[in-house]
Amino acid sequence: MRVLFVGGIYPVEFSLFKEAENNPNLSVLFCCDGASMPDVLPIVKPHIVSSKSQVDAIRNDFVPDITIFRTWCSSASYISLGDVLWHQEIFPTMDDGTKVEDNTPQCLFAINAYQSKPRADALGGVWFPYCVSKKWGRIPIEKDIPVMVATSFPSNTEMFKLKKKSMDILVKPIIEYDPSIIQFFNGYFGGGDNVPYLSSITKRSFPPTDAVKNICRAKIYISPTSIWNDNGCVSYKTVEAMACGVCVMTNNYPGMEDVFGKDGDTIVYANSPQEALDKVLFYLKNDGAREKLANRGYEFIHETYSWEKHLTRLLSKLR
Repeated sequence: MRVLFVGGIYPVEFSLFKEAENNPNLSVLFCCDGASMPDVLPIVKPHIVSSKSQVDAIRNDFVPDITIFRTWCSSASYISLGDVLWHQEIFPTMDDGTKVEDNTPQCLFAINAYQSKPRADALGGVWFPYCVSKKWGRIPIEKDIPVMVATSFPSNTEMFKLKKKSMDILVKPIIEYDPSIIQFFNGYFGGGDNVPYLSSITKRSFPPTDAVKNICRAKIYISPTSIWNDNGCVSYKTVEAMACGVCVMTNNYPGMEDVFGKDGDTIVYANSPQEALDKVLFYLKNDGAREKLANRGYEFIHETYSWEKHLTRLLSKLR
């Protein structure tokens, strides 16, 4: 299977590159026109494109079975008939308030793939959750970070409110208990009202480089969500941390149990500050229970969210 991927390259896309390494059934070529993880670019060595004609020229040479575009890049305007448009956005609107359909004017020419299964079903598209590679890593490294928190805030006011709701439930009680046990894995911070809030809580942050190695250092990884209004979505931060063999805690919003099972099956849920604090302290004190849960999550993610499995399903839609 030959895959041409067009868009920014972040850790979850990097896992597609890793999946193709030494895999005789999968070849991947990256194009890039957006901001990307600085430690990923030198490894992937993408083609830099700025026009549809450049993408088409690469396509003609590479002859891919599937061409996948990410919606949040301007590369969505380079799409041709039959390509896959992967809607990264898990909300009905983009950060600037425009509807996803308006932001990607050529999406009618593409196979629409959505992170949310209910949205895919409702809009006649394909469910394409975030996927990870078994080679993504479970780096044997000292777990010297008791609690790691993934923080990424959209500038959209409503989305910020939802993320802050998660932070207040999952993170605030840990900070109030002992701020020294937390480090922050910073993502996109947007702007506006979230700046004062973020500056007040991210005193011990480090940049999102060497992502896999840093995630593997965590005993517990908290993934606050802003997906309260979209059942069946899978956050890439949650998937990445589980793929690293780390115990993950997030919110039990509607649809989560359909994806990850009950609390304690593969993941930890908390929907109140006291519940979050109690569970963090329990899993910090009980190494055996924490590692068993992390192992179950690791095996579940790699069995359920493999690139090859989902790419094969996409390819079947094109034929």
